[in-house]
Amino acid sequence: MKLMPAVMAHKPPGSAGVSRGAASGPAGDLRPVPAQVRAPMAVLEGERSTAALDATRAFAAALPDGRVLLVPGAGERAWLERPDLFFPLLDAFLKGPASP
Repeated sequence: MKLMPAVMAHKPPGSAGVSRGAASGPAGDLRPVPAQVRAPMAVLEGERSTAALDATRAFAAALPDGRVLLVPGAGERAWLERPDLFFPLLDAFLKGPASP
């Protein structure tokens, strides 16, 4: 996929820049996009992150099946700071509800 190298090479100026870019970046206004997502989506956030939790919750609420998963004791890089908590949360989400 040709998009991935461009995405991986992008170096945002910080979480505030990322938030602004998500709303009106080079691709245009992306705010209508979450409503088009048809799969369950987890929004993982460290509980000590400097990102506004209300914005995180609003983003998840804009998704048809969005969920906020808070990683205790972690900041912006929860996967690095608390991998012992981040990956089990992600794994449980990906496995979905237990089958009867």
